[in-house]
Amino acid sequence: MTHLATNLNASVGGHDGSNAFYNRINSRFSTCLEATERKSIEAKVESEASSIGDYMTQWSAFVDAETAMLHRRTGLFVEVENATKALAKAKPAKAHALRKVKEDKEILLEQVSRTAELETRRFHHQRLAELKLTMIKYAEGQLRVAQDSYKALAESTLKMRDFPLPSVTSKSLSKPE
Repeated sequence: MTHLATNLNASVGGHDGSNAFYNRINSRFSTCLEATERKSIEAKVESEASSIGDYMTQWSAFVDAETAMLHRRTGLFVEVENATKALAKAKPAKAHALRKVKEDKEILLEQVSRTAELETRRFHHQRLAELKLTMIKYAEGQLRVAQDSYKALAESTLKMRDFPLPSVTSKSLSKPE
């Protein structure tokens, strides 16, 4: 539309007689097109920001939380491995205490792993549900943008219909000699 609006603003054949009306009607239509496009772009940006932008912000926070949870779980794996190595190297006098530490760490790792699996499943289920809602919200926003564009074009049509044209008389139709 911008290209068309720019072309319509080009002056044709001076500013006298019917060329003046031609240039004014092109200018009026160009202004209508630019206003329509501006409204459409503003509505589209607002729609996208309120749907996709919000979703991406939430998604980022959820991914950070999941990553932190998995990082803590990885730390527990390392602690269990270190406890296993220490038990293998331990002298019989310290073996019982180290075995208890290793078992406690394994139990904690097992609990954390179960919780992590449940949380990860819940997270992905929630993510899919939110993605679905976001897509619906986005589509509804695009429908509103289309409706707003339709309304703006309809208003432009009314303005163009109301644009007065010069009256034609029999004298103005005869050729000058």
